[in-house]
Amino acid sequence: MNELQTLKTIEKTTLAILMLLVEARESNSKDVDKNQKVEILLAKAGFKAPEITKIVNKNLSAVQKAIQRGRK
Repeated sequence: MNELQTLKTIEKTTLAILMLLVEARESNSKDVDKNQKVEILLAKAGFKAPEITKIVNKNLSAVQKAIQRGRK
């Protein structure tokens, strides 16, 4: 992995961590918007569905469905 790829990976991971922290904060609210689900936040951060499945420990179909619902 070259330096540019390493930096992109670090940036992507950092963004995902930040988005998850935001989601954790939002989950304390009773009125969590469907667009704030972890799967959707990670997709917005640039993660692909197969990558998201590993992070949230859900199957590919469930992740794809959550992302699809979040876009509506």
